[in-house]
This record gives sequence, structure tokens and C-alpha cells, in this order.
Amino acid sequence: MSIPQRSYVYLAAFVAYAILLQGAYGLATDLARSAAWFRPGGDAQATWIAMIIVGLPVWLAHEYLLRRAARHDPDEAGSALRKLYVHGALFLTTLYAAFGSIQIIEQLAGDFDGLEHIGGVLVAAGLWYYLWRREDLEGQPSSRAQTVKRWRIYGLSVIFLTPAVAATYWIAFALAYAAYELATGALDTLLGPEDIGDPLRTAAAWALVGTTAWAIQWRAVATRDEESVLRQVYLYGFAFVGGASLALWGATATIYVVIAQLVGADDTTTAVAYFRQFILPAVGLLIGLALLAYHWSIIRRDAARRAPTVIPAQAGTHPTPLESPAPPSESPTPESPQLSNTFKYIMSAVGLIALVPGLMGLLITILFLLTEGDVLTPTDDDAEILAVALTMIVVGAPLWLSFWWRVIHADPHSLVRRSYLYVALIALGGTWLFTLIAVLTEILGQGSGFLDDALILGLSILLPAATFFAYHTLILRQDSRRTPTPDPIVTPVDATAAPVIPSVAEQSPRPAYHIIPAPPYILPDWKPPRP
Repeated sequence: MSIPQRSYVYLAAFVAYAILLQGAYGLATDLARSAAWFRPGGDAQATWIAMIIVGLPVWLAHEYLLRRAARHDPDEAGSALRKLYVHGALFLTTLYAAFGSIQIIEQLAGDFDGLEHIGGVLVAAGLWYYLWRREDLEGQPSSRAQTVKRWRIYGLSVIFLTPAVAATYWIAFALAYAAYELATGALDTLLGPEDIGDPLRTAAAWALVGTTAWAIQWRAVATRDEESVLRQVYLYGFAFVGGASLALWGATATIYVVIAQLVGADDTTTAVAYFRQFILPAVGLLIGLALLAYHWSIIRRDAARRAPTVIPAQAGTHPTPLESPAPPSESPTPESPQLSNTFKYIMSAVGLIALVPGLMGLLITILFLLTEGDVLTPTDDDAEILAVALTMIVVGAPLWLSFWWRVIHADPHSLVRRSYLYVALIALGGTWLFTLIAVLTEILGQGSGFLDDALILGLSILLPAATFFAYHTLILRQDSRRTPTPDPIVTPVDATAAPVIPSVAEQSPRPAYHIIPAPPYILPDWKPPRP
């Protein structure tokens, strides 16, 4: 089949399968409801039956065409289009089964109304097993086929882990809040069962199904596939950055509560209400650190498996690298330094985004308080701005410094580094340029009335933006002057081998001259010149 024909057949097969899946799931759900509660489905059952009548023969017909094409052409079984169709159908079926499982668990935790989704889950599980068995028999004979399978596995891992973490966060917060209220005796503010029951059941269903489905997907690649770039993107881009972001938010919120109390921005009067504010960020900090620690351990384990082990050389032998895990005492470096540096640049950017506005807010508050003459007695609004600014500085400064220091001497010509520097220059330069325009506009338009508003606000924004703009410009100029130093390639030398004597051309500092042997030239007969 030609490419247009193959594209049509696979697309039509996927659409027909999606119609069949929806119809079979809905019909099985209505039948289970009718059997359990004697409630007929009515028009809904007719819709599901119509979808089955239309989708099933169309899907079977295209499945026949696809099987016949695979028998005639063995390479068709490993084509990217075929794998996109199969793994796309597996992806969709998994989502149906997960959704039905969530509904079942929600009803099991409360009343038993709604258990009719058991029928739909069983149908989805049967179709999933058929597709999975077929894919397992065909295998992934090509790199493209393996890539498509990785997209399904890592994509579902992201989809299931995200709601699982969010639901776990909510459950942990609700339990910690209730435990704190019980421990402090503040029973009057404790949420009642009618307020927390339904959300808790929903969160428990999402957490249980999401964690289980993620574990099933992750188990397929948890102990292998270390060489996959998509695996590194998943670990760094979603789980690792997600865990770090959640932990960072928890730490930031905790620091803000403390600083707000110190500067007078928090009007909490009782200790019970004050310490209650730490529950939400503390839970986020713990869950974020757990995610960060787990996925960091996966990254280090992958790096240890990729690192070769060198057997000590004996007399007359050379070191022999073996593809075995490195000893636990070693600290291997991940095989993908680009992704590791990308993570460091991202965290540096996050720290810079928090640090620069924090400095601006701090300067604004200090200058306004100085001009008003009440530095020691700030208003509620000034105290709130000061608390936010100090929190951003306390969080952003160490974050930017710690991660930027690790990549300050990295490859000066890497795309990620150039992107980070130029984006920072554009943001900082645009900030102080537009601020300067606004200040000049205020000066020219209002004369001497600009001092209290435009000048203070403009200086507070211009000074940090211009300072960091100049610093990043200096870094960019230094990068243009230096070149990356490649790692030296060490070649083992055999002591028993004869020494290699370089040629004359290699010993001489001048370029080597090539002597071309002259062919037997044929000279014309000499004739004396005529007068």
C-alpha cells in the first residue's frame, strides 16, 4: 500500500475503534445498571448499540486489511503508522478503564449506587488485553516502533502521576488539618463529615487509581530503558522539576508566614491560628521532597548502570572496561549532561525571576517609607509588600546563586546557555527601557510632581534590572572570548610494544612537502634558430 492508503486505513481503524470502545463501554455500563437496580437505559442503550453496529464491522474490516498487509510485507508490522495506531488505541483504552475505576472506588467509599461502571471497566480491560497481546506478539522491531511505545508509557505516566500527587496532597492536608485541630482542641473549626466526605472520597479514588496505573506503566521501564532520551526528559522535565517546584513552593510559603509575622503583615492573634498556616506548605514541602528524592535516585541509578567499571591493570595488561554497574561508593555523572545543565539553567531562571522582583519590591517599600518618614511603623499595605519582597529575596537569591554557580563555567556555546542569557537580557533590558520611558514621560508631563511617584518607582525598578542586565552582558562577552575545552582522550600505552618513531614531517615544525616523481618527459627535437 502507498503512504496515503496506509494513512487512511490506520486512521479509519482508529476512529472505528474509538466508536466501538465508547459504545461497548456505555452499553456494558447500562446493562450492569439495569441488572443491579432494574433501571433500563432507554435512549442511551439505543445510542450505544448503534455505535457498536457501526463501529464493529468497520473496525474489523480495516483490521483485516492491516493483517493482510502485515502478512505480505513483514516490515509493515514494525512501521511507525502501525505502532501509532496500536499504541494510540491502548492509550485511549487505558484512560477509559482508569476513569471507570475511579467511579467504582468513589461509590464503594460511599453508597453503592453507580457500581454499574464495573461492566464498562471489564469491557475496556478485555479490549486492552487484545491490543496488548497483539502488540506483544508483533514486538518492536525498529527504533521508531520503540519510540512510539515510549511515548505511550511516559505519556500515561505523566497523566496518572499528576492527579495522584494532587489527590495525595489534598488527603494529607485534610488529615493533618484534622489532626492539628483535634490536638489543639479547636473542635469548633473542625470540618464536619458532610464538608469533607465527598471531596475525600474523590481524592482517595484519584490517588489510588492514579498511583496504581502509574506504577503499572512505570514498571515497564523502571529497571531498563536507561539510554532513552525521552526517559531523561520525563525524569528531569516533569517529575524532577515538578517535585522541586512543589518543594520550593512549600518552602516559600513557610518562609512567608514567618516573615509576615516579623514585619507585622500577619494579623493573626492566637498561636493556634498562626501555626495552622504552616500545615498546607509543610505538606507540599514533604511531598515535593519525596518526589524529588525518588526521581533523583532513579537518575543516579541510571547513571551508575551506564558507567563502565574498569578492572585494575596487571603487569603487561591494559585496563578493561566492563558494562556492569558502578560501585555504590562512586558518584557517576549522568550520561546526558545537556539535560542536567538544562535543569540547572531552569532553576537559575526561577531564582532570578524571584530575586529581581523581590529586590524591586524591597527598594520601593524602603524608599516610600523614607520619604514618608515612618520607617518603623509601616502601614498594612507596606508591610505586605515588604513581606512578599523579603520572601522572594530569601528564596530567589540562594536558588539562583547555587544553580548558576554550577553552570557559570559550562560550555559557552551551548544552546541552552545562550537561550538563558538572551532571554534574561531581553526581559531585563525591556524592563529598564520601558521603565525609563515611563519615568521620562512622567517628568516631562508633570514637571516637579514626579518626585513622589515616578522617581521612586522608576529607581526601584531601574537599579536591579540594570545591574543584572550589565552582569549578564558581561557573562555573554566572556563566553564569546573563551572556547569550550574538550575532555582529553586518554589512550592506554602498551609498555611492551615498540616505540613509535614519528616521521620527519611530524617532527618538523614546518609543513611537510610532497615530492612528486617526474615521469619520463618527451622533449621535442632541438632546432637552431633561423636568422
